[in-house]
Order: sequence, then C-alpha cells, then structure tokens
Amino acid sequence: MKQSEHTHKILLAYISSHSSEIFKRKIELRYPEIDTLQIQVLTDHLQKFCDSRKNDEILLLFPYILNNIRFTNPELKISGMVKTLWERGFNDSVESKEQLEQMYKIWLSFEKEMLNLEMLKDKTQEKGIEPK
Repeated sequence: MKQSEHTHKILLAYISSHSSEIFKRKIELRYPEIDTLQIQVLTDHLQKFCDSRKNDEILLLFPYILNNIRFTNPELKISGMVKTLWERGFNDSVESKEQLEQMYKIWLSFEKEMLNLEMLKDKTQEKGIEPK
C-alpha cells in the first residue's frame, strides 16, 4: 500500500474511533510489534492535527491536497507549501496561516512516524519474528 493511502487510512481510523483508547487498540492490532509509547506518540500527533481545524472536512482533504501539491510542485519548502494550501481554500478551515503551518508540520511528523512503523513492521516480517 502506498504510504499516503496508508496514512490516510490511519487518519480515518482515528477520526472514526469514539475515543483515543479505541484507536490505540486498533493500532495495537495492526502493529503488534510496536510498543505503547510509539502508539501514544502517533495518537498525540493525530490529536494535535485534528485540534487545528475549524471544520472536519479539512481533516480528510488535507492529505490528498497536500500530495497533489507535492506532486505538482516538489520544489516547495514549508512556507511555499503553506501558502499554496492557504490559497487552495484552507483559509476557511483554520484560523491563520501560522495555524496551517503548525498543522502541516504535525502532519509531516505523523507521516514520518508512520513510515518508521511500516519499516519496523516490514523488518519484523522479513526476519520471521513473532510480534510481542
């Protein structure tokens, strides 16, 4: 599964969970090889990301629009990315550009955590190690 699809599915699982405890349990089932601290870090990233918005539509649109911008403008740095996101209508979904920049940085951290978890899972499967 492509990384962007995977992170989006995890985001959807978080949004659709009635509590962070339910989400954590879903992640434990999906990634039995990771510890509770890593799951908490992931949950914290998603909580901060979700707390940044004025409306819920932005949460599911954000990863898709971000990936589209990355594909069409791979040279953009943080400020350019935030400016482009702002111009694409996110000005109605967050309070300020600074808040959008924070949301973007949180999403980058979340993607990095997910990539690390996937690599850990792949290594565990390659070695044939039984999860804890």
